[in-house]
Amino acid sequence: MASGKGTVANALVLDYQADRVRSSKPLRLVLDQFLIPQKREHLQKLSTLLRQAFGEQTLIQSIVHQITLSTASLVVFDGIRRAIDVQTLKTLPNFLFIYVDAPSQIRYERYVKRNENPGDGAMTYEEFLKEDNAEPESEIEGLKELADHVIDSSVSYDQFHTDMRELFKKLPLESALK
Repeated sequence: MASGKGTVANALVLDYQADRVRSSKPLRLVLDQFLIPQKREHLQKLSTLLRQAFGEQTLIQSIVHQITLSTASLVVFDGIRRAIDVQTLKTLPNFLFIYVDAPSQIRYERYVKRNENPGDGAMTYEEFLKEDNAEPESEIEGLKELADHVIDSSVSYDQFHTDMRELFKKLPLESALK
């Protein structure tokens, strides 16, 4: 949560006209259908329930479907949370996994400041850690070793953007502009 993965995704959308797919989109649609507030706690519970009821690949299959429907040359998915996500996405052509990393205290400060979901702005650090360690988030730390590239977002805003753009220059992204 609040590591900077959305910032990387937004840069790819702006600089390379990438389509953006978010793991929370299908979950948010379901919550909306039942008039349930889009709080992180509800998103996490729904994620767990869907995977328990229909299998571990349920959510990633929805994401792969969204990706394959895209007509864009580049699609960015900013919600890899499980090893099975990486395994499934690796079956797609030209898959590349960028892990964005930052310590929990920095991520907490960002999370509260952006106040994306109802109640986020009033969250305590202890509540943040509880949600950060909830079942749907439990495998994220271990995914770092599966990444093709790691970006440290605990540096200054300007340094993070510089590092991100330098990484982009090393990747075969120019073909996405054609």
